[in-house]
Amino acid sequence: MVATLAARGAVVALNRLAHRAIATWDDRVLLSERRPVRLLLLAGLVELGSTQLALPARADQLIGHLAYTALVVGVAWMLLGAINTGSDVYQGSLPDDTVGELRSRSIRTRLAVARSVGSVLLLLASAAVLLMQFEVVRSVGVSLLASAGVAGVVLGFAAQKSLGGVIAGLQISIAQPVRIGDLIFYEGEVGTIEEINLTFVVIHLWDERRLIVPIAKFLETTLHNWSRGDKPLLAWVTLHADPTLPVPALRAAHVAYCQGDPRCDGRDVALRVTDMTPDTITLRAHASCASAVDVFELRWAMREALVRALADLDGGSYLPRRRQVEFSSSSAEV
Repeated sequence: MVATLAARGAVVALNRLAHRAIATWDDRVLLSERRPVRLLLLAGLVELGSTQLALPARADQLIGHLAYTALVVGVAWMLLGAINTGSDVYQGSLPDDTVGELRSRSIRTRLAVARSVGSVLLLLASAAVLLMQFEVVRSVGVSLLASAGVAGVVLGFAAQKSLGGVIAGLQISIAQPVRIGDLIFYEGEVGTIEEINLTFVVIHLWDERRLIVPIAKFLETTLHNWSRGDKPLLAWVTLHADPTLPVPALRAAHVAYCQGDPRCDGRDVALRVTDMTPDTITLRAHASCASAVDVFELRWAMREALVRALADLDGGSYLPRRRQVEFSSSSAEV
């Protein structure tokens, strides 16, 4: 009760100071640190009270362990809250993931990986500090150090996957083959990198599904990163038409449409005949797109415009059709 009252008084005093400040991040920090502060005050008061009482040695030792455990947990909880809140506040100050915000996506990726790595290391260190207060654990640690070779092999084998995840996360953070917000094509699916953790990557697919990929598999699989460097891309479509089609007329319609579409930057617009079958010709139309985000929208719009233009040419005379040739008996005679 005393710890709760003391923590409440401290929080009220800090809240008054925070409300006087112009910035809002300090309010979020205080909100995340309320419970850890209460736990730390409780640990301190319990330890202080135990020293003032003439308790039996066994009870004093038990209370000491409990107070020490609460202290370590409180410090770890406070640091973890500071890491998460600081990361959220800094990410909130970055620009939105819009076109050209390459630096913003790069920083978000590094923050996500650093946050995960820092949290894992903090939890491991806290667990080690907690366990080292017991004599049994310390004796086991000394024995492991004495047989460092065997222990290293055993621990290395046991921690292979965990260390692999940390290394993979650091690899993504440093090399950055993908970043949060990148548009990728992965195993037949198109989506945006939404989250990067030490164990998995979350891909936000175009139909609002989330694809969860283990990070080891993600790094070992070939993918297309359409946002890499924010380079312009070509949106392309293929369609079939009758071989008698006046190609220049359809090409002019395609160029006219692309000139009026704001998603096309006009750098490269073309329509070419790429193949021919006994019944149709195959045309491939493309247009340069300044933003990778707009590639699919531009492709769909181009396809719709080309089909409409093809249907409007001479009343749809050049739409693909299958011809059937009939031979009379007289024409078959030699």
